[in-house]
Amino acid sequence: MNQGITDTENSVKVLEIQRLLCPQPELFKTGRKFVRSGTLKKRTHDGFFEELMFFLFSDCLVYCKPMKLAVKTAKYHFRRMVHVAKVSILQSGANEIDEFGDSPVPLRVE
Repeated sequence: MNQGITDTENSVKVLEIQRLLCPQPELFKTGRKFVRSGTLKKRTHDGFFEELMFFLFSDCLVYCKPMKLAVKTAKYHFRRMVHVAKVSILQSGANEIDEFGDSPVPLRVE
């Protein structure tokens, strides 16, 4: 019964993320699990930093740019989906906190 709730919550999360993107890629797929999301800054060719948003799923990595003006429910401009063979969450010490105040989650992406 708990697994069913987890699967339902995961499906809702994937659909919520899909609605945040414009254009909307087909994120909902049987077996796809949401793993983690976060931002990274990329240095542009002219030396400025551009913020990118990443969404990691069990079989792909999606990245996008924040939209200057939100369109309906979309907040991010979809850039690319990179398919991966496998994402594994590695065991780590519980309650660790990194320098940014986040709990790090060590991952292996293949």
